Amino acid sequence: MSYSIIHALKRLRQQHSTPNLDEIRLRLEDWSIEGLPNSPIGQAVGYTRGQWIALNQYTEDGDLDIDNNLAERVLRIVAIGRKYWLFAGSDAGGERAAIIYSLVVSSKLCV
Repeated sequence: MSYSIIHALKRLRQQHSTPNLDEIRLRLEDWSIEGLPNSPIGQAVGYTRGQWIALNQYTEDGDLDIDNNLAERVLRIVAIGRKYWLFAGSDAGGERAAIIYSLVVSSKLCV
């Protein structure tokens, strides 16, 4: 992405997302006081508070994605393909299929 697009994304995220994240942070602080730390909600609140800096990082850099959907989609393809790779014919066939598959996935990411 060009610098101007990255800068515009950063500005928009700071303008629109930062106030929402501030509200969430305040609610997390309230919930951490009210709830038991070992309860499921208490554990979720504690985890979120522990990951707070990482959660907010996308507002500081317009080049970062808000989520990891791309990585999840790529891994899903690998998980689904496992059962088909059992029938590659041989180890050499499996290696060739893996090479071709890597090229196809890499090409999809470049589009």
